[in-house]
Amino acid sequence: MKRIALLGLILFLKGIDFVYGAFEWAQVSPHNRARGSLILTVTPSPLMSTLDPSALVRARPAAEAAIAHPYQLASLRASQFALQGYCNGWGWAGSWHQFGRRDYREQKFNLAVGRSINSYLSVGITANVYHLRIQNYGASSVLGWTLAIRDELQPGLLWGVILQNITNAQFHDTEGLPVIITTGFQMETKDLVLGMEWEQDLDYPGGLRFGVEYQPVSSIRISLGADQRPPRLAGGFSLIYRGVEIEYAVDYCPVLARFTTDLGLVVPLHRNRTGTNP
Repeated sequence: MKRIALLGLILFLKGIDFVYGAFEWAQVSPHNRARGSLILTVTPSPLMSTLDPSALVRARPAAEAAIAHPYQLASLRASQFALQGYCNGWGWAGSWHQFGRRDYREQKFNLAVGRSINSYLSVGITANVYHLRIQNYGASSVLGWTLAIRDELQPGLLWGVILQNITNAQFHDTEGLPVIITTGFQMETKDLVLGMEWEQDLDYPGGLRFGVEYQPVSSIRISLGADQRPPRLAGGFSLIYRGVEIEYAVDYCPVLARFTTDLGLVVPLHRNRTGTNP
């Protein structure tokens, strides 16, 4: 009965263009999920660095883990783990993502590098290995690439563009991975961050994302956001102590009347827990 219910939900989601195919789950950090699943960030967390490798120029050595409960389905889970660091002018990050259940599982392994071109322009590239396993049907893997560039227009204001799956990787002739272009702006002040992005899947209509983050004190960060496609409202908070962050996010899909919850932990791996790279 549970399998029938899950299949019915997936077919319903496809019918309203909520899910287009494999690897459409938003593999963002809880912090970014709370901001409407924005990808661009001024200072990246390990999980976001492989999605936007141009941000690695500001990477701090850290580890991050997160687990999500998508759409309140007991058998469906999403787990993530990532590391990032900085060495000899290059930022680097590696991450692992898993989404699905016992009889259907998506896994993604990522390795990213990025560096500055000059004082305001930076670029990055990520190698993504996609692995899909369906019980009684087998498994398949494919390699895809992400390219990103960002321009810090002025201190605290950046513009960026991210090209996901630029080689149009496919599992087979009839099941391609999404080719997605994301572009947007981020503005950061002393205690406020505002962000807006446009995401365009080349096969489907695009949509806007908005997010705002407010940090009233150094130990608490509050976030709100919205995603147009799929339609979602989001919010969450982070608790911060000596560089260690506990992140919690929830997003709500009004079409399905279902919630997704996401819990994460970020741990710094360097004595300078609040510094940034030159």
